Amino acid sequence: MAIHASSGTVEQLANNQGQENYRFALTSLTSLFFMWGFITCLNDILIPHLKGVFDLSYSQAMLVQFCFFGAYFLVSLPLWCDCKKTGISKGYCYWAVCSCTWLFMFLSCCRFT
Repeated sequence: MAIHASSGTVEQLANNQGQENYRFALTSLTSLFFMWGFITCLNDILIPHLKGVFDLSYSQAMLVQFCFFGAYFLVSLPLWCDCKKTGISKGYCYWAVCSCTWLFMFLSCCRFT
């Protein structure tokens, strides 16, 4: 089967027709997953410091890990229900706004000395 292209090569036509530029979305998503991974690794560094500062036992310090990963589970259930109703893009945007709101609420409760 022959392909006839009147203006430009086949590669140029294929690259320009029907494709959007997803570079920003890919960069944002990659950065987001890198930040999540970095925060997850910081938990392992944080646990010995929490044990020393607050005189915690090993099991009490491991509650940090439990709560961190338990939060993923607890938030994933409502996110899944919202994504079924509104679609994945709106669902993720909604939960990103909620996460930022919770972060600022947490920071407002902290006392920095």
